[in-house]
Amino acid sequence: MTKYELSRELSTLYFETGQDLMALEIFQNSYQLLATIAPENSVLITKMFDSWGFARSGEYQGGEALLKEAKDALERFDNDIYRANLLIAESMFEVFKDGSNDSLPMINEAQEKVRKFIGSGNDHTIQMMRGIAYHLSGRHEQAIPLLREYTASFPYENLTLWTTLADSLLATKQTTDARDIYEQVLKEYPMYPDAQLGLAKVYYATGNYELAKSALEKALIAWNKAYERHPNKTEALALSEQISAQL
Repeated sequence: MTKYELSRELSTLYFETGQDLMALEIFQNSYQLLATIAPENSVLITKMFDSWGFARSGEYQGGEALLKEAKDALERFDNDIYRANLLIAESMFEVFKDGSNDSLPMINEAQEKVRKFIGSGNDHTIQMMRGIAYHLSGRHEQAIPLLREYTASFPYENLTLWTTLADSLLATKQTTDARDIYEQVLKEYPMYPDAQLGLAKVYYATGNYELAKSALEKALIAWNKAYERHPNKTEALALSEQISAQL
């Protein structure tokens, strides 16, 4: 394993334990390591797709800076594959930054243009982005089949997608299915705060307030090291107040 690969493994570990601040710092430090073993366009494509991690953590300025660097290099790397990756990355960033129906036209445009550039090989990624956009805009019935399909095809790619699917299931009152996903994630990653928060929401919805409090406390322990504006941490703090009012 190279130093770069080790740094990325470490950043993933920090994300999985809710320590986004450390994960994003490692992201930034890893680019210099990658530059020693990969061409510049590969480094820029990595930065493009890392931008969504910044957006998901509420650190929009950092993500926008990565995308700007990639766009500024278009004159030097003006080819279909580079442009296709940039379109996908920009759409992913907007999905996590915006979280509303406004991001859906951009996703549709990206899909159309990417197909012209490199065919339909990235349709699964576009569908995943569309599923997240539906979820964040409250259109859970539309989000669920897209997220189910993606997680079935790529079960180990991203924990966020599993908890997003579970969140949409919970929002449509499919409580048992949602709980099963949260619990399965926690078997593999016991401290993953998104899953602990989801489990707390399941317990709260079913009136198990003590269990909800316990799960939520575990999530907040991890998020104490996250950005204050992390959207999931904000939701967890609000739920904590609701649970306290029931005890």
